[in-house]
Amino acid sequence: MATLGQSIAGRFLLGMLRLPAANFRRDAVMHWLTAGPVVETERGGTPPVNTWDAITREAGVVANVQEWPRQLDRYVQRLKSKLHDPEHPVSDNEAEFIERQMPQV
Repeated sequence: MATLGQSIAGRFLLGMLRLPAANFRRDAVMHWLTAGPVVETERGGTPPVNTWDAITREAGVVANVQEWPRQLDRYVQRLKSKLHDPEHPVSDNEAEFIERQMPQV
């Protein structure tokens, strides 16, 4: 019989418990999210981990649980500035992309 640690749920839980020791490195968090039974409650499917990975990378998140919100807040501010910069207008496609991305941050 398999142990809890050998089950998907058990490995997922153990991975979560290892995140503090990994200093919540972005790559460790993304690996953890893809390794287990995570369900996005609003849509009922799996979360868009690839999108989150790209966003956190673009935002400059590296590690440290206190750094995550700061870097993501700065990223949102950069997106908003880019969207409303009269000196450097964005294309309609880029504006749509930014509008779709902001709620996921």
